[in-house]
Amino acid sequence: MRRLSGSSSRRISELPETTHFGVLVFNSRTTTWQAKLVPATSENKDLACRFVALQDLGPATASYDALEAALSFDAEAIYFLTDGAPFGGKITQPAAIVTVISKLNRLRRMTVNSIGIGVGQEGKRVRRVPQGARDAEFLESTSGWISSR
Repeated sequence: MRRLSGSSSRRISELPETTHFGVLVFNSRTTTWQAKLVPATSENKDLACRFVALQDLGPATASYDALEAALSFDAEAIYFLTDGAPFGGKITQPAAIVTVISKLNRLRRMTVNSIGIGVGQEGKRVRRVPQGARDAEFLESTSGWISSR
């Protein structure tokens, strides 16, 4: 969790002040830091980093639930950071998650960036994601999923 928290905080602190952002954390449930996107001021970035640092490991990795909730934000992109394979939540099969999220994102056309922290690079291709994820390739490994462009 420390590794995931550090990676998230680093990405948050690098956001330009012209950006609006949100933070959503997940394990067996999803929790948002703010209800809407906020400007990337120094104060907001610091508060978001503290929020991320306070998170503990949970009993599950409800990946689908987190992605579904992230689609409710009025954003251009989702950066999905995970340290494990989907476990718990509404949908747990990676290929099914990709299919359903792609359908939900078809009109929004948000870029979905999937970043595996501490997951192996070995894997097999699940499938090419159409349209909304800008054709990223998702790979499934024994410890999570990663994407490549």
